[in-house]
Amino acid sequence: MVYAERGEVRSGELHERWNAVRRQQGKFQKQLALELVTNACVEIPPDGCGIREIDKFQRHLAPDGIAIVVYEFDSVGSGEKPLYDGSQIVDSAYGSGKPRQTLRILYYNNSQHYQPILNMRGAVGSRGFYIPCNRSYTHEAQHKCSNKC
Repeated sequence: MVYAERGEVRSGELHERWNAVRRQQGKFQKQLALELVTNACVEIPPDGCGIREIDKFQRHLAPDGIAIVVYEFDSVGSGEKPLYDGSQIVDSAYGSGKPRQTLRILYYNNSQHYQPILNMRGAVGSRGFYIPCNRSYTHEAQHKCSNKC
């Protein structure tokens, strides 16, 4: 949540907090994660989180206008739909028609690991990425889809 609060700002109090979360060898990050788990009433199963838990986090964050979108590592940038997209839940809870912030997460199926995506182009390894259709591109002119990206 600290990354979402900070947004594109690279100075000031929010940026300092973001750096504190990143640099304290996980102590502050773990504390914030445990607070989120408690506040969202999520019980982490022994084999890790699945879509059910992601959905609980989404329902907790929706009133604040925060959407969670989870992409599978094997299909991100391929044009397939995300594994999970909480945008519609945010729309009905937040009521603005568009999330205030979107947390994009990459899911590695083989290791059952979730990793936040801080840069979509970096995650797909291309020059660009069209979010509405989940497609990466090298040359923008080559992109053609029905979504009016």
